[in-house]
Amino acid sequence: ISNEWVAATLFLLPALLHFLIFKYYPVAYSLALSLHRGRLLDPFDRFVGAYHYNLLLRDSYFWQGVINAFLYALVRVPIGAAIALALALLLSQHYQARLFFRVAWYVPVVISSVAQIQIFIWLYNPEYGILNYILQSLGFPKLLWIAHPSTALFSLILLGLWGATPFMMVIYMAALGSIPEDYYEAAEIDGASAWKRFWRITLPLLMPTTFRLGDHDRAGAGRSHPPFFDDVSMGIGQHLCPAHFAGSSSWIQHLPISSVFPVFAPGVFRCRARGWRQSFPDLSLDRYATVVAGYSNALYL
Repeated sequence: ISNEWVAATLFLLPALLHFLIFKYYPVAYSLALSLHRGRLLDPFDRFVGAYHYNLLLRDSYFWQGVINAFLYALVRVPIGAAIALALALLLSQHYQARLFFRVAWYVPVVISSVAQIQIFIWLYNPEYGILNYILQSLGFPKLLWIAHPSTALFSLILLGLWGATPFMMVIYMAALGSIPEDYYEAAEIDGASAWKRFWRITLPLLMPTTFRLGDHDRAGAGRSHPPFFDDVSMGIGQHLCPAHFAGSSSWIQHLPISSVFPVFAPGVFRCRARGWRQSFPDLSLDRYATVVAGYSNALYL
């Protein structure tokens, strides 16, 4: 064994131990819990196989939670990416107070999740919330927001967008800064409009960033969906050990979330690859599409 191999192993060892202890071991442990029944001191007392999964799959509340979680991710991921890209384009322009607006839009990222939820509890309050105050000022009736089934999903999507969009905005701003200005100058000399420059230059060159951010936000949406399964935990979950129920539920819950972006995005962007390649032949969009298709969804389970 060469000295370089030993040195590389030693440098990588802390990161490998971190992944094994804090990521892959909990994943394997949750899978083992979902296949057993037991007590707190002996969680693997009896092997039950797919018993927990059978109970969950026969529960109507669970399937309603799956549908809500799927809709949440399906709406939040593309809308969040679109809003982040629009904000990045606006904040990349040269004007006064640009730094102030950049900092202001990034504030939700540095706020803790507890503070975010508390802010939205005040905003969504049916009696003295600012959103209902604005609605009443415009002549609309009050809404119950998260307290009513018809508006609860929309309210949670707004909360998720407010917390996730600024991070994607910063990544888009960095990606926009890496695009050479020569491309835009050449296109402007050829008479290309601002929309054509965006469609033919900016958007194709941002595809790798979009794929990665879409997969990242899809994972974030998957980690923020437990409210959709509260009815399940209060219903069928009370008859099971909470840890075993959580293990089996989490493995099933992530399946629809994991399929939102990586399954559909490669096919959609491959359909557009021919048109983009005609105008931008140096771009290998097939490689960009396979980034998402080959990305390991197991990392987010």
